Amino acid sequence: MSKEVSTRSLETLRNEIGQPGWLTVNRPAWQARQLCLMYDNYTCLLCGKETNQIHHINGNRKDNRVKNLMAICRKCHIEIHKRSSSN
Repeated sequence: MSKEVSTRSLETLRNEIGQPGWLTVNRPAWQARQLCLMYDNYTCLLCGKETNQIHHINGNRKDNRVKNLMAICRKCHIEIHKRSSSN
């Protein structure tokens, strides 16, 4: 994301968590990324380390529904892509 996200924007996004349909809306990438990281507490879902990266579960980088994203550290992200490219 090239611009700084304001505190107000983050608070607005934080308030969306848990609202009907919040997981299935295809959002701008920066919004989906922030929601995913906030929801997962900036923690890699595979190893538990702190992170600021996300992974698109279905491999489609344009599918920015939160349900298609997971917080993941750099090391685990590299491993996922190594395994998927070797299949």
